[in-house]
Amino acid sequence: EADLITVEVIPNDIKGELGEVTDLSDDTFCGNLNQIIEYLLSNTNATVVILIASRSRYNYNDVLWRFAVNLQQ
Repeated sequence: EADLITVEVIPNDIKGELGEVTDLSDDTFCGNLNQIIEYLLSNTNATVVILIASRSRYNYNDVLWRFAVNLQQ
């Protein structure tokens, strides 16, 4: 019966597949996040807020870090 649900996502271990934005797979980061969002929207009447930390301990020269930054632009 919550009015607001916040989900904090801190992708600090991007060793698995990132996946596509529309992915619903159990094997990807995007797929798992999308499943969480779908579940909450389908099973609650609350407003759902997703908080994603995008700047973390990654070295900017790391290929995965540059990919994640490009997704935000």
